[in-house]
Amino acid sequence: AGVALFVYRLVGVTKKRWHTMGAETCPYCQSLSGKVVGIDEVFVSGGTDWHPEGAEESMHVSRDFGHAPAHGGCDCMISAAF
Repeated sequence: AGVALFVYRLVGVTKKRWHTMGAETCPYCQSLSGKVVGIDEVFVSGGTDWHPEGAEESMHVSRDFGHAPAHGGCDCMISAAF
């Protein structure tokens, strides 16, 4: 996903979208599904406790998530958004 983000910037894409890919997506990734942010913005900010609806507990986010993966075993991706 980092390479895709690099290419999007090169060709002038200004927005990106988060996509879930798995059959049984976790509540953390499900909360991001379809979210659109600016190409240089993050989906989840580092230094926060992320507790989306449906999650049993918070996940401490230590770094900014500007692209997938959001956690170990994450099978999400980003795409250009127009």
